[in-house]
Amino acid sequence: MRIFLEAGAGFNKGKDVYGREIIGSADSEAIVKSCAAFLSLQKEIRERDIEVLQTKDAVERLEDINADDLLVSVHVNFYRDPSGEGLRGFYRSSRKHNSEKCKALAITVTKGLHDHIDLYYHGVFNEQRNGSSALESVVQSRGLGALVEVGFSDGNKDMINNAMLSKNIGDGIGIGIIRHLSALH
Repeated sequence: MRIFLEAGAGFNKGKDVYGREIIGSADSEAIVKSCAAFLSLQKEIRERDIEVLQTKDAVERLEDINADDLLVSVHVNFYRDPSGEGLRGFYRSSRKHNSEKCKALAITVTKGLHDHIDLYYHGVFNEQRNGSSALESVVQSRGLGALVEVGFSDGNKDMINNAMLSKNIGDGIGIGIIRHLSALH
């Protein structure tokens, strides 16, 4: 088993599932690096010899992803309205691609993150509620895939440059992944 962590580009512009305006995004590479570092220290990862891979574009790696692999895509978006702040998860809902398992991955990862940092939890949504190409890697993956979005209001966008916040978000995502792996056994 391998875990692919994608530093997603975010949704950039458009509307979220509630119709709130997204006015920009940020690179999530620091979060993904923190998550990979957190996972490398976990007993469950070492004992099961799970390889953790980081990528900026999981679409380019889709052929490498097997059915037993996990893909977690991390996105950071900025909202004009402060009510857009918080955590959201997305998963693919196609019957032929283990939609319930993908939903469980999205829920477990976002709740692990929510338990670790104090951000509002908006919930988990299927990819059909958002026609964004940013979800392409999750939708097309043969493995279990989930997208985690961390939203900030436009006035708080400088917060993402805080190294401690990136580490805390990465650790929280890692906690969720470990919980998911533990539930599989």
